[in-house]
Amino acid sequence: MKNLSYFLLLCLVLLVCACGDRKAYKPADRGSSTGDYGGITEYRDESSSGDYREESSGELAEIAVVGYGEKSTKRKHSKTTVDVIRNDESTMSAKMSVAKDVATSKPAKRTEPKHPKCRPESDPQPQSGLVTAGEWNDLNSWDFYQKTLNKNEFASFPEYWQMYTNHRIAVLLTANSKPVVNASVALYRNNTLLWTAKTDNTGKAELWVSAFQKEKELNTEHLRLKVNNEWISTENPISETTLNRIALKNNTEKTSNEVQIAFMVDATGSMSDELEFLKMDLKNVISKVEEGNKNLKISTGTVFYRDEGDDYVVKHSDFTKDINKTIQFINSQKADGGGDFPEAVHTALNELNKLQWDAEARTRIAFLVLDAPPHHEDKVLKSVQASVKTAAEKGIKLIPIVASGIDKPTEFLMRFMAMYTNGTYVFITDDSGIGNAHLEPSVGEYQVEKLSNLMIRLIKKYTE
Repeated sequence: MKNLSYFLLLCLVLLVCACGDRKAYKPADRGSSTGDYGGITEYRDESSSGDYREESSGELAEIAVVGYGEKSTKRKHSKTTVDVIRNDESTMSAKMSVAKDVATSKPAKRTEPKHPKCRPESDPQPQSGLVTAGEWNDLNSWDFYQKTLNKNEFASFPEYWQMYTNHRIAVLLTANSKPVVNASVALYRNNTLLWTAKTDNTGKAELWVSAFQKEKELNTEHLRLKVNNEWISTENPISETTLNRIALKNNTEKTSNEVQIAFMVDATGSMSDELEFLKMDLKNVISKVEEGNKNLKISTGTVFYRDEGDDYVVKHSDFTKDINKTIQFINSQKADGGGDFPEAVHTALNELNKLQWDAEARTRIAFLVLDAPPHHEDKVLKSVQASVKTAAEKGIKLIPIVASGIDKPTEFLMRFMAMYTNGTYVFITDDSGIGNAHLEPSVGEYQVEKLSNLMIRLIKKYTE
């Protein structure tokens, strides 16, 4: 009997240790997205290069969100910190926490997580508001992003995906001191078109030189801009280190109140641990956005996809103002198929661009919910590049929402795609206890939020 008591006590200790091992993120201020343009300053003669100073590893107190949104006591996790000093309108310093992730040179085969998380005795029934997530905007933390990408373990990713973000041209278009929304902005080198984008609700557009070809040094002397198909004369040369402000004399275009929101969702078997919860969140987001924005004409559409050889590769429901049609389509989907790690992401992106996007809408957003990259083949990579470029041209903000199972190369691919289209990067976290283990992103401090609330916040941000 005494031996049995010792055995039961030992089991209890091991169980407590296993449950206490799960990491959680600190609900920090979103101050990591420092400044409106994150290292791209307003146009001046001087550049806005950042000055970095590394510190030794330290202990950061963290307040975790565990269970299903309940706050726990403070915990400490050792992380490397970097002081980021930016030369914007005023010198700013923000502590950034860098996740210590070691990347592989290419996506690996999907494996079970090394450290299974501590689950409740029975999984909760799928409902909205349980999944937790964070957001990171590389465009608003440009110096930090460049510093991170230059690390040895990440430096090969641009070449691996054939996507290069080192030559960024940020433009802010105004008229009568107000942002010009949905204007087409085209970047040329002499008479060769390089990139086209549309200004968002803040008047901002992101343009890229040599997005899919490596070009170390950039001579901006021959760069020119067209706005709504008319050449723009600028007093100063176009700059890649400062925000290029363009003030139009007249803007007779009236801003539309049309808003289009699309959801591109991976429905392969690997998504089965989270898809039912995500479906509930998507339906909740659609309903709440419509309820809270009666002044806007909101349309929703969806693309669900799997992989070649499955029952289907892509299914879509085109844009409709009847949200019940979109919700019914989402309800009818389930996770199945797949098998290997990569999926038909390129086919889904192509299908996404084929939806009936309104060229006059004030806002176009596509949330990409997935847990795997596209197949790493030349024709597939070219297809992804073409789809991303088309999305930028149409003014569609691509916002990846990555689930459990992605690896480090896939994380950076999604961040590249978000940057090219003036979007942002969203990642599901372990804090809810739902799904398999989630990859720690290589970003700074961020706020842990309920995914549905985060999506609603982003939609509001990009439509107001």
